[in-house]
Amino acid sequence: MRWSLYGVPQGSVLRPILFVLYVADVLQLVYDHGLMSHAYADDTQILGIRCPSESEALQNLVFDCLDAVGSWMAANRLLLNNDKTEAL
Repeated sequence: MRWSLYGVPQGSVLRPILFVLYVADVLQLVYDHGLMSHAYADDTQILGIRCPSESEALQNLVFDCLDAVGSWMAANRLLLNNDKTEAL
């Protein structure tokens, strides 16, 4: 078994808990943009509800939030996978 000076071993019961603690700021960042989020493991959904007449404003808000999340992730040595990111 190979030991590491940092982190926890793969498969450790602490791994998911520590990950959630590490990325908890992302959920607050989404909330600060006036949106909601749903997180499960390493997946996060960003949700926004507006009237149909405000759909363009919502789209701009979601894209601004995604930019902020991407910047936060880059600053915290994480990568937002653009191939798996989609807006509906």
